[in-house]
Amino acid sequence: MSTPIRNGWAAAGPLVVASLFSSGCIGAPYTDTVLANSGESVRFSGFTFTAGQTVSLRSSASETGSFVEFATAVTSVSPITLVNGDRLYSWQANAVVPGWGGTACEGQDVYVRAYAGPFTSQVYDDAASINCISDAVNDGEPTLVAMVECASEDSPNLHLSTAPLGGPTSHVGDITITTPADVEDWACLEQLTGDLSIPDSTVDVGLPHLESVTGDVALTFTRLSNVFLPELRGIDLSALETIGGSLAITSPATNPSQNVSMNVGLDALASLGGDLTISAGGFGVDVSGIDGLTTLPGALSITTGNGDTGLFALSGLVSAGSVHLDLGFNVFGGLDVLTTVTGDFVMNDGNIYASDIGGDNFETLTTVGGDFVLENAQIWGPGAPTSTIFVGLTSVGGTLTYRNNPGNPALQFGAPSLSVGGLEVETTPALTSVGGSNITVAPSGTVEFSNNVNLCTSAVTAYAATLPGWSGMLVNLGNAAC
Repeated sequence: MSTPIRNGWAAAGPLVVASLFSSGCIGAPYTDTVLANSGESVRFSGFTFTAGQTVSLRSSASETGSFVEFATAVTSVSPITLVNGDRLYSWQANAVVPGWGGTACEGQDVYVRAYAGPFTSQVYDDAASINCISDAVNDGEPTLVAMVECASEDSPNLHLSTAPLGGPTSHVGDITITTPADVEDWACLEQLTGDLSIPDSTVDVGLPHLESVTGDVALTFTRLSNVFLPELRGIDLSALETIGGSLAITSPATNPSQNVSMNVGLDALASLGGDLTISAGGFGVDVSGIDGLTTLPGALSITTGNGDTGLFALSGLVSAGSVHLDLGFNVFGGLDVLTTVTGDFVMNDGNIYASDIGGDNFETLTTVGGDFVLENAQIWGPGAPTSTIFVGLTSVGGTLTYRNNPGNPALQFGAPSLSVGGLEVETTPALTSVGGSNITVAPSGTVEFSNNVNLCTSAVTAYAATLPGWSGMLVNLGNAAC
């Protein structure tokens, strides 16, 4: 028995149909359908003119992009016969569509094409378009002609979208994010007037729209396994440009022998009003991802484990209020353009490559306004023990303290002319002669050499007598009796 086309289409639901060159027509939801979210399963349905034909559904984030197959269906073997004698074979598929473009906050888009063999389909705007086909066929139009005449202008692309998520873009008050629900609540946030805390958790956090935080930011990069090179939880703050307060980044080691590579993903950060603290335990630690920050008015503090350290996170930092480094073994990279520290510079531990092989990590540093302390830092490399370290340093406003640094047998420190407010050389068995002919001390500054067991007391006295313009106090205690 012949069946009116209107009844046949209604039974199948929304449609997508093939072009005039197709062997049939293919069905799917109406174009411009709005889904609740991009993870929603969609019911696609339609017809071809061939029984048992494979239908391919393909998607792309762009109307003209590369369409990738995500689902297939096979048409039925039982036809629906139209009033003009044409036979249609139905198919359907339920699938989540991949490849969306845009963001959940702004609304997302995807385009779907349906293929019967090599041919793309036509798509339809609404139920009226389907009725248009029915009316045309009833009036004697060929079925394929009617399908093309009634199709949407979007053909062959079926456009699906999601409504903007509509979450808050600004918030006054502190925020702590620990659960997936927290992430969903704040996914659209752009401005935060308050503090942001992302504490220890395995939850990935995406705040890709957040541009500014007026208060402090605390981030914990949890290690998701106890292996040698663990994966870290994801934190997306890729749009964050301004932090009014301080930034604290931590990654506690679950295994002291772990190596960890941390890209903290903050390269958009250009302004930080407070301090920057980075703490990451483990045998080997590489930190990267804050390359846009050039000026830090507050304190920089970096603490790593007992192994190698790669300070690649601050390759653009030119000036800082103060610097305190507690490092592990070998120091690689980082702080490569740091020129000025207005306060104190303190470095504890960490092996410094000799500058004559291009390995001095601090060769651009010229000025320290406060005290300069170098302690327990091995000087090594092919040029050691006669290489100069901190080769660009010309001025220390406070006291230069050189304490228990294995390596050079004499002070090979600073630029060809280095002025300091005071000089302390303590507990450094490697010293057998003073060196330091490039150093001048402020006239009233204190000069102290103490407990350097292989450095002659007489050499210290002779050195102090040659300091140009100096008339301050000399402390010469616990050195070698010679």
